[in-house]
Amino acid sequence: MKKKLKQVKACLMATVLLAGLMTANFGVASVKAETTDSTEEYGGGNISMPWDENVPVADDSLTVEKVDELINSESDDEDDELLHNDKSKYVPTGEIESAYPASCYTQTAILEHLKKYAPPSRNQSPYGTCWAHACVALAELYAINQQGADRDNVDYSERHLARYTLGYGEPHMISDAESGDTLTFEDSGVNCSNITDDDEIAILMRGGNAGEAAQALMRWRGFASESTAPYPTNKSSDTKPISPKVYWNKTTTYSDEQRLENCYIINIKENPDIVKRYIKEYGGVYATFHATDGISNIYGLEFNYENNCFYEPVKKDINHAIAIVGWDDNYPKSNFHNTPETNGAWLVRNSWESTTTPKFGYDTYFWLSYCDKSLAESAYAFKLQDKNEWKDNNYYYNTQYCGISSYSGSGYKAANVFVANSTSDKEVLESISFNVLMGSVPYGGEGYTVEIYRGLNEGADPDSGILASRQQGTIPFKGTYTIDLDAPVILNKGERYSVIVELDGGTVDLEPGLFSSSDICTMDAGCGAEGQSFLNDGWTWNDNKKNFCGNWCIGAQTVDMPSLAAVAGSDYKSVNLSWNAVKGVSGYELRRSQKSNGTYTKIASLKSSVNSYTDSNITKDEKYYYKLYRVVDGKVDERYCPEPIEVYAGEPFKIEYPLKVGGKKVTDINAGNVFGDSDCKVKYDADNNTLTLNGYAYAGKDPAIEYTGDAELKIEVVGNCFIVPGGSYGIKSSKGALRFSGKNALQVSCSKDGSNAIYSVGDITIESGGLYVDAKKNGIYTYGDVIVKGGKVEAKGEVGIHMFGNVSINISEGTVTAKGIGDNGVGVKAVGNLTITSNGTIQAQGGKTGILCESGNVSLAGEGTIQAQGDETGIFCDNIISIKAGEVNATGSVQAIEGKVVNAILGAGWTDTEGKNGKSLIPISEEKKELSYKKVQFSEELASVTTTVNFKVVNGSWDDGETKDKVVKIEGFEGDVLKLSADNIPAVGTKPSDGYKEGAWDIIPDTTTEITKDITYTYMYEKQETSVVPTTEPTTEPTTEPTTGPTTGPTTEPTTGPTTEPTTEPTTTPDITRDKNDISPSNPVKVDEIEKTIFSIKDEKDTK
Repeated sequence: MKKKLKQVKACLMATVLLAGLMTANFGVASVKAETTDSTEEYGGGNISMPWDENVPVADDSLTVEKVDELINSESDDEDDELLHNDKSKYVPTGEIESAYPASCYTQTAILEHLKKYAPPSRNQSPYGTCWAHACVALAELYAINQQGADRDNVDYSERHLARYTLGYGEPHMISDAESGDTLTFEDSGVNCSNITDDDEIAILMRGGNAGEAAQALMRWRGFASESTAPYPTNKSSDTKPISPKVYWNKTTTYSDEQRLENCYIINIKENPDIVKRYIKEYGGVYATFHATDGISNIYGLEFNYENNCFYEPVKKDINHAIAIVGWDDNYPKSNFHNTPETNGAWLVRNSWESTTTPKFGYDTYFWLSYCDKSLAESAYAFKLQDKNEWKDNNYYYNTQYCGISSYSGSGYKAANVFVANSTSDKEVLESISFNVLMGSVPYGGEGYTVEIYRGLNEGADPDSGILASRQQGTIPFKGTYTIDLDAPVILNKGERYSVIVELDGGTVDLEPGLFSSSDICTMDAGCGAEGQSFLNDGWTWNDNKKNFCGNWCIGAQTVDMPSLAAVAGSDYKSVNLSWNAVKGVSGYELRRSQKSNGTYTKIASLKSSVNSYTDSNITKDEKYYYKLYRVVDGKVDERYCPEPIEVYAGEPFKIEYPLKVGGKKVTDINAGNVFGDSDCKVKYDADNNTLTLNGYAYAGKDPAIEYTGDAELKIEVVGNCFIVPGGSYGIKSSKGALRFSGKNALQVSCSKDGSNAIYSVGDITIESGGLYVDAKKNGIYTYGDVIVKGGKVEAKGEVGIHMFGNVSINISEGTVTAKGIGDNGVGVKAVGNLTITSNGTIQAQGGKTGILCESGNVSLAGEGTIQAQGDETGIFCDNIISIKAGEVNATGSVQAIEGKVVNAILGAGWTDTEGKNGKSLIPISEEKKELSYKKVQFSEELASVTTTVNFKVVNGSWDDGETKDKVVKIEGFEGDVLKLSADNIPAVGTKPSDGYKEGAWDIIPDTTTEITKDITYTYMYEKQETSVVPTTEPTTEPTTEPTTGPTTGPTTEPTTGPTTEPTTEPTTTPDITRDKNDISPSNPVKVDEIEKTIFSIKDEKDTK
């Protein structure tokens, strides 16, 4: 591991040095300024960065809408096609005009468009802030074209952007917020408020880049209005200070009129169509090239003043930033002094003259050839955030640009750990942000995964807390990104949380910390602190501070939630409410209800400056619930439902127990007789946490019993109780377990759709008595175990007993019946592993399934009975069903048990649900197997039966050539009807011994006769019959007469004439031939008779 980290550090530092040496591409621009000599030279301009080179090529079919969809949603099949590496498959979506806003031949139309959709031109003189002017132009163009702003009233500050992009005197912030006044800072040792004129000139003359600006903007450092930091119109001198003076402070820092949401770096050379789409949608893009003052040099005249067009035929260093606001594919190449390869040009907005009315010229708007050799391949598009989506707090560690780097390769995770420290008690994490300027985004985009963990301990790994949100998507370009969370996360004040970002091919950007910069000042804010940024290299988390300098460019944006407090007035006729003021709201809306989960009605609309209210419209001794909502831009923000606050407008009690009965709170005042009735139907013993019900009847909308305590609540039933609530719950425990006991019955019946008779997060124990529950949805709904120690339990609903997690039903005594009502009814349903141990009886019946287990295994054991019956399936499990002991019976018209069965006891299966047909043994086996029976039974007492059938053959062999006996064993269970199958009966009759022919069975074996005991079947071949006739001396040579005339075949004439000797009289032998139908065990052929016959025939032959 140490060796690997050393290699990583070496790679990192090499990249940091590359970024740190960015000034190697620092260009010196010679521009014509409105208030200076046209040939004045000064520093500044655009500074090329490593990310401006080798800009990845994207899919030309990408539209603005598709980019937004990819960033903020998981990829689907359609996205997968888009991300395919084969460029030839894709056609740009929609037609792109050949010219926008109009053809170059209609110059008047172009200027009219710019009058409406472009801000007035600005002059950067006398400073090298073309990069800041181009960035601000993008913001102003976006506001006009996307947000409908008036072009004459849109003016953002280039000076402000330059100041906070270059970050001189910036404090290194642990976390940040819009105001910044109440948060914790680590001072870098520089007084931020005392920036001298020389300091400011150094900033304005240094030069910059859109990527640098994007990092500052993602930290909410602009865009500010021009009035916040007006652009200076002069350089300072000993006698004349820079004007106007700006007092830089935290308020100035965050005086933003616009916020950057995303920055995209697009390859303008390879993806001009994408660039054009963003120009048309956003108003313009940032681009850079090598600018000259138009004076002829060895390369010729680059700018043609007659046609207002520019073409540089030779590649040169980049020194100037501009905004591109249009294009014309047919702009004649003949218009340029030096003729480019093709027609076509970009419409450029420059920053060398201030004018309200747009005009053409090198200082304002001109045409730049598509083929310009000095045009950088990087174009930047800025997407701004709608104000109604602005957040209140922005957490980050990267505070000043001083070089960035990233890792390449898969498997890396980068994480920043923050502490929620806003002024509000609660915050909602709505979005996160990260930079990918240095990484390489492949064609088709780079997949990302974001994870949010909350509840971290100090010093713990970033993923050691609770996973609160996880999201995936795709970034199509290099740049900076804000990701809106599909599942926002509520954070408590002081809570530690992490943002983990994993890219498919590397990491987000890393800022290694502040270092000396000779052209501005010298300072060092170190390399961050321990516990801030972490890297996971695929094996373990490593703290950046302990392994290398730097913090990840990862941020987190939250919204403050107001914290409401309420107290009853001294006369109990009013309620006084107050709350903490929060940022980013235009007001508040206060709502009230008399039920915590009831309908809340507006009682007041209040301004943002108000943080208290008195509600006088109340009734004494009543409970009230209040919610306070944020109002943003005149609209109630209902995205996050605030927690209600409860107020009791009556005499205060000392103790309020976590228990309600029939909607009434149990306190130390009413615990001895909750309802104060003469029969004392309900009482509560706090010492033993026992609720006693004596003939309690309830029919209200609230739960009959609602418990929120942690300890187990004991419910003792001493008289029959009937609960018929009209709401969603009969008995509800949101934390602790429930234990029922007593000699009498408790009946709970819920008729509301989706209702649950008993709901418990903890275990449910039944010790005695009777518990009869039914509901529309779930009879019993629990995240714990069901434990039955005695008595009787009956649960009915669409699901009789519904369980979540690794749970069990344990019955030591008593009976449990779980019935699932309806076509989709399930008796017992578990999501997770389910263990049923029955030493009593459990019967699970369902209109569809008796026992259903999803995402887990089933284990059945005990010495009692488990019965599962479903109209379709008795037991269904998508994993393993282990049958260990006891008696298990299951039936289903489709299948008795569906799943992978492992059984430690013998079983039997039938092909019908009645258990009459197709019975087969299910032997003990540890192998997982599928059972296709409609009825199964497992029992340790099930006895097996085996009969042996022996087959013999006499005077020949079986048809397969064998002569030895064939033995068949027929297995079954006691009481089964055992029969031969056709495969059991051997084939015979075709292979007799010499002198024998086909014979017959002594008893004919068949497949219909019941085999009740061991039996032998014998097959005997018959003796061929022998006939004795007189013999005649044969002639010495038979004569064959030839056939005369045509015949149908050869004819042989027999020999004629007397024989020389008389015929001998045949010998008489015993008759052993029998009628085939007379072969039976009662009339067998005896062996000694066969032997006598054989010897008689032999003697006869010897005599002859």
